[in-house]
Amino acid sequence: MIDRLKVFYIGYAEMVLEYKWSRIYLFSGLAGASISRRYIKLVIERIFKPVINELRCEFGFPPIEQLEITEPELELMWSLHGSIFYIAVRQWVYRFPVPSDINKTIEQLVEGFYANAKNMMQKVLSRNLPSYVYERPKCASPSDS
Repeated sequence: MIDRLKVFYIGYAEMVLEYKWSRIYLFSGLAGASISRRYIKLVIERIFKPVINELRCEFGFPPIEQLEITEPELELMWSLHGSIFYIAVRQWVYRFPVPSDINKTIEQLVEGFYANAKNMMQKVLSRNLPSYVYERPKCASPSDS
């Protein structure tokens, strides 16, 4: 899972670090345009939910179909996603230096996220588990995603 996250977020960084993409996203959000809201919904549905579900499976917790996504899980996803986007903000808005090795930086952010996710899920989800014993689902293999 962690390797797939690294590959995905390195690709995401390539997109958001483009000046035109960052500019369109920021200005559309500030203007209240629907494109930014649609993009956020897409991110939650196509990135956050599948990642949370896979992490739960990997760490031995019920899937999101059995136990709703918690606020701490969503906020942790936002912290990773936002950290990467903020590199673009530093570069294009503040004209402030960004890491010399973006890929290495992304890998480090993903590694920190993964370690925090395991710790947070153990704390948060253990309190929210239903009293019945669920059957642990088979985690998707890299070829399934």
